[in-house]
Amino acid sequence: MVGPAWVVYWPTAGPPLGELWNLSALALDCRTTNPWDSLPIVKPLNLTGGVGTPANAITLR
Repeated sequence: MVGPAWVVYWPTAGPPLGELWNLSALALDCRTTNPWDSLPIVKPLNLTGGVGTPANAITLR
């Protein structure tokens, strides 16, 4: 493999990388409400006839 791993990983595997998520709002909410447990997930958009979907990360608390 030549170059960074994400160059190969991103187009072939397709899942969004968690290191690219902006979690500032989640951290602020956790700091104000105190429970720090959450479940970050990525759900696909409901696109009929689509072959891919953009990252649609959400967090369940």
